Amino acid sequence: MIAIIALLMSILMPALARVREMANRVVCGTNLKGIGTASAIYAGEDESGRFPCAAARMSIWGSTVWDADNATDASI
Repeated sequence: MIAIIALLMSILMPALARVREMANRVVCGTNLKGIGTASAIYAGEDESGRFPCAAARMSIWGSTVWDADNATDASI
């Protein structure tokens, strides 16, 4: 009886690991979609249609603006 249970467990464990990995991928994809949606909403509501950039060293958030069409800021 114990041998049958052990055999079934050995068959089910890899399948459960695959299901868990697939669930993690779905969660990750959902989170990325949410970030993209929030970014699109932010850019749509901002008057300039651009994102503030804080990538430059010692910059203050909002003092430098990143523009995809004209990304030539030398301080970044």
